[in-house]
Amino acid sequence: MTSLIGRTAGFRPLIWLSGARPEILAQCPSERGKYQGIGAAVLITAVMAAISMAFALSMAVKAPLVFALVFALLWGIGIMMLDRWLVTTIQRQDRKRHAFYLAAPRLLFALLIGVVISTPLVLQIFKPEIDVQLERMKSAAANANAGDAQSGKLGQRIAVLDTEAKRLERVISSNGDTGTDLNADPTIAGLRKDEGAALKRVSDARERLVCELGGRRGQCRPGDGPIARQRKQQLDDAEAELKRVRDQIAARQSVLQRDSATFRQRNVDTARQRLPQVRRDLAAAQEERARLDKGFASRNAESDGLLLRLKALNELTSGDGTLFWTHLLLILLFTSIECLPIFVKLLLTLVPKKSLYEEILEIEENRRRRVAEERARREQNAQILEAEDIITQARLLREARDAAIPRMVEQTVRAEMEIAQAVLDEWRGRELRNVPSNIDAYLSADAYPRVDPHPSGSGASSHSSPAQRPSHAAAATPRPA
Repeated sequence: MTSLIGRTAGFRPLIWLSGARPEILAQCPSERGKYQGIGAAVLITAVMAAISMAFALSMAVKAPLVFALVFALLWGIGIMMLDRWLVTTIQRQDRKRHAFYLAAPRLLFALLIGVVISTPLVLQIFKPEIDVQLERMKSAAANANAGDAQSGKLGQRIAVLDTEAKRLERVISSNGDTGTDLNADPTIAGLRKDEGAALKRVSDARERLVCELGGRRGQCRPGDGPIARQRKQQLDDAEAELKRVRDQIAARQSVLQRDSATFRQRNVDTARQRLPQVRRDLAAAQEERARLDKGFASRNAESDGLLLRLKALNELTSGDGTLFWTHLLLILLFTSIECLPIFVKLLLTLVPKKSLYEEILEIEENRRRRVAEERARREQNAQILEAEDIITQARLLREARDAAIPRMVEQTVRAEMEIAQAVLDEWRGRELRNVPSNIDAYLSADAYPRVDPHPSGSGASSHSSPAQRPSHAAAATPRPA
């Protein structure tokens, strides 16, 4: 517990962030400021990352303040640990190009992190200009949406339904008059052509008659002579032809007007039937368009996220050279701050002469390597000795077992002999006890009767009857097991 408190009291955050070992720095105090600067650079990048993430969350997802601060703090800690890892993994190499090879991926990764961190900060710096550009973009989007609504399928349908409704209302208000031009009739159209030709003939005839009556220099002789009367007759014929054509036109128009009375009534009835349905379709289409316009207006008013702000900033910088260079310099500034710990550590490793900290660190690492090698060698020897002990124990156990086997066999044979002798003694005693009661059987038999050494009766000895004689004398003698 005391050692833990001591280590905590001696904890130096900047030294820890630089990746240096405090016990080595304690032996070279002159190197401490260098690594404190590296740790401070790592801490600055972490703070910038946290602020950038807070801005990004507030702009992109409109996150609550507490959530944005907590997530920004976690993001800053993550970037801090990542930068600390990048710094600690850059070590001095025997050749400078090897150092560049090893540092290149880390530098690229640091540049990527720098661009990601610097983007929300730049957006926050250009916030007033971006807000103005966003309003312009929203206005342009609203105008484009209005144009699309007019030229789209729904807009075209609304225009067609509105035109149809107005036409039907005109038909009803004009009592069926659709405004059809009578001159569109093919017969009247042909007669109009004949009328034009007749008018031209009348004009030509009148001009020639005036010439003959009044006279023109070099063309006609004035006076009411035969030629003048001929010209007058031509004029009368042309006027008669014109009158005939116009009479035909008037007659055709009268016929068409009589025929259109029934047609107008039919138009009125049809218009009155179709107009309510057309109005309902028009109202539904207009409501759908109003709903879409309202949804677009709501989304357009609330669309100020991160991507839209990036687009607005891109449009601003593409049209203004000052903003472009300012944006570029800010990106480079924040990115260089993010890459500063890597650059500093890389420059330290490229210095030709090793620093005092590096020399002491190398000595300490070599000492630890030798200690680790010696510990490994001792552990290996201990394992070898342990294996030899196990083999020796197994060999001794096997020898002890081999030595015990003859004794066990001898004891087994001795026990079997003792058991066999006990059985023979028991059998002899039983037979001797049975002789007085079975003397006749023993005397009259060719051989001794067979006697069961293990009688099954309770208390009385069992023996074979005189009639039950063994087939040979050897059967009466039991064999010990």
